[in-house]
Amino acid sequence: MDVRQKDLIKNKSSGCVERIRSMQVRSLNSILAFDRLARVIENEKINGNMAYALSNVMNDLTSGLCKVVKQGKQQIPFVEIYNALI
Repeated sequence: MDVRQKDLIKNKSSGCVERIRSMQVRSLNSILAFDRLARVIENEKINGNMAYALSNVMNDLTSGLCKVVKQGKQQIPFVEIYNALI
């Protein structure tokens, strides 16, 4: 394997990290999208205490992310973060 092939393999593996990061960013952006949060607020106003409140969304999001990070893993798979949020 020549130097060029090694560089391609090295660059390809670093691209994997970027793809995982972009999936994580897309997921968080989707959860925190203005229209989605507006629907949560609207539902809370209509259904009162029976609704999933925006404060609960934020608390669950924060605790889910913190739970995964506090486990002390240096590499946090996207699936674990996603599962912690649901």
